[in-house]
Amino acid sequence: MVHTFSAVSRDAWGRRWSAVLFTLMTGIAGSAVGFLASLVGNAVTRTIPIMPTSRLALVVVVGAAITSSTELGWTHIHFPQRDRQVPSAWRARFGRSTTAAAYGLLLGGAVLTRIPYATTYFFLVVAAVSGTTIGIMLGMLYGISRGLASALPSMLIEGELVPEVTEQLMRLGPAVRYANGTYLATIAFGMVTLLLTNA
Repeated sequence: MVHTFSAVSRDAWGRRWSAVLFTLMTGIAGSAVGFLASLVGNAVTRTIPIMPTSRLALVVVVGAAITSSTELGWTHIHFPQRDRQVPSAWRARFGRSTTAAAYGLLLGGAVLTRIPYATTYFFLVVAAVSGTTIGIMLGMLYGISRGLASALPSMLIEGELVPEVTEQLMRLGPAVRYANGTYLATIAFGMVTLLLTNA
C-alpha cells in the first residue's frame, strides 16, 4: 500500500493528486463504517436498560483496557482479522484516479483489509455506542488518519525517495503500537477516575 503512489504516477503532480484523492476516499469510507457501526450499536443497545452516558463510559473503559493490553503486549487477544491488502494488480488494470480512489475505499473501510493495530477495534466499539453523528465523525477521523499514514510521503517528498522513506516509517511500527497502548491505558484510567468521582 505504501508504495502505491510512486508506482501509480511518475510525475509529481499526478502522484500528489493520487495521494490526495486516496486520502479523501479513506475519509469517506471511514465515515461509512462509523455510520454503520452506530446503526448496529443503536439496534443492540435499545435492548440494554442502561443510561446512555453510563453505557458509553463502561464501553470506553472496557474497550480501552482490552485494546491497550493487547497493544502493549500484556495479553495476546486474537481479534477478527482479514489477512489481505489492496490488490496490486489494480495499478496496471485501472487508471491512476480510479486506482487511488478504490485503494482509499478499501483501506478506509477498516475491516476490508488487514488491521495492523488493535486500536481499530476500540474505534469501532466507541463509534457503535456514540450515536450516528459522533460515529460518522470518528469514522472520518479514523479513515483520514489511516490514509495519511500511507499517502503523506508521496505528498511531501520526491517520487524516487518515497519507497526509502516509507521503509523507514514502517520501522516505527513497534513505537506506534506502544504509543497506541499508552494513550488507550490513559483513557481507561481517566474514565475509571471520572466514574468513581461521580459515583
